[in-house]
Amino acid sequence: MGARRRFLHKPEVTPNPAPGIATKLEEAGSYPEKHASLTIHAEKAMKKVLVALLLFVPALTWAEKPTPNLADYAVGVHVQSSRLITQCGMVTGGSNLCYQGQQLEVLIDGKRLELQGGFGIGKSAPKLLRVGDYKAKVVKEDTSLTYEYSRTYEFIFPDGKTAQYLVVYETE
Repeated sequence: MGARRRFLHKPEVTPNPAPGIATKLEEAGSYPEKHASLTIHAEKAMKKVLVALLLFVPALTWAEKPTPNLADYAVGVHVQSSRLITQCGMVTGGSNLCYQGQQLEVLIDGKRLELQGGFGIGKSAPKLLRVGDYKAKVVKEDTSLTYEYSRTYEFIFPDGKTAQYLVVYETE
């Protein structure tokens, strides 16, 4: 019974497929024994970097955008009507992708224009802009051809927030 017990507790020996490798590893020492202090220092440094990032990232999200210069918003806009619209388009696989936004009928420099804006994926549902007078500036414009143009206005609201609207219709 004693011999049987020794047999059960005998460590298993696996054959070494490359006999020279085992002796080289033994001579070099194992990684944890030889480089333990280096590993501990690296872990501490990584923890410090992680803590610094965790403290720094929220500061970036709370940072305020620079206050817009009201003098830049010199274009007078009278919003005559405002409505919410949904635009859908086909995407790969036959499914639809829909965007919600605003459609405004406005007077700018005596011209009747239709503007669209507020489109986006994952944004909260757009709200209806009240009819009235607003200040705006041109943020993007292409008038390279005499017979057509593209223009985007940025409105500024009393609370300092801004929104961009693209000209999509012009009439006399």
